[in-house]
Amino acid sequence: MKEEAFKFYNLDPAKKHLFIVGGSLGSGTLNNAMKKWISDGCPGGENMQIIWQCGKYYKPSVDTFMKEAAEKGLGGECLKQITHSDFIRRMDLAYAAADVVISRSGASSISELCAAHKASVFVPSPNVTEDHQTHNAMALVNKDAALTVKDAEASEKLMKTACELMADTEKIAAIEKNVAKLALADAAMT
Repeated sequence: MKEEAFKFYNLDPAKKHLFIVGGSLGSGTLNNAMKKWISDGCPGGENMQIIWQCGKYYKPSVDTFMKEAAEKGLGGECLKQITHSDFIRRMDLAYAAADVVISRSGASSISELCAAHKASVFVPSPNVTEDHQTHNAMALVNKDAALTVKDAEASEKLMKTACELMADTEKIAAIEKNVAKLALADAAMT
C-alpha cells in the first residue's frame, strides 16, 4: 500500500513523509504553525515531503500564503516539497505514506492512528468539553505511543518536535510498536 500511496500523492520514496491533518474543517493552530515554520525557512525539513490538509475554511488563506511564500522565496526548496489541500479523499493512503502524523486528538483520530500504527504528534484542541482531547492524547503519551504539543505552544514547538521525531527512526519505530498495542482491530464488530 505504501507504493500506491507514493504514486497517488506523487511522493519520492527516498524522502521522509509528514502528514498534517486538522480534521475536515481544518485547524487554525496547525495551519499557523506550518506558516510560521515555512516563514522561518523550514528548519529541519530537509529531505522531507509534507501532505498538509488545511481544511476547506482555511484553504483560501493558505493558498494566498503559499503563493506569497513562493514569490518571496520563503521556505526555499522545502516549499516545493509541501502539498496542501482542503480535504483528503484517501486517508488510507495518506496514513500509509506518512512516517509521522500531526493531528488533533479527537477520539476518531486517535482510533485511526492506533489502527494505522502511526507515530503521531498530537495537538489537543482547547475548545472542547472537559479538555477531552488532552486526556485522549495523554492516554497514548503515557504509554510512549505518541508525542504531544500544547495548542498554545504549537507555533513555537510543533514543527520542531515533528522534525526531531522525523529524524529519529528508532523513536518512530518504538512509538509505532507501542501504538500498535493499543489498536482495537475490528472494534466495530465487537
